[in-house]
Amino acid sequence: MVKVLVADKNTQKTNEYYQYLSNNMDSRTIIANSGTETITKYRKFEPNILVLDSQFDDINSIRRIVKHNS
Repeated sequence: MVKVLVADKNTQKTNEYYQYLSNNMDSRTIIANSGTETITKYRKFEPNILVLDSQFDDINSIRRIVKHNS
């Protein structure tokens, strides 16, 4: 089973991704709707795939995730 984290401030978009992945893939999918929530869930869930909105208002998500993995 593939673990997927879908992160986007647009809740409609995250719900659409969640529904699609749940119906079409053998995956465990979780969603996040802010940069801070994404960082927390990324560290705890350790996804195989991250679908990421790169322009969260609260933090620079990509920079924080890359720094965490260094």
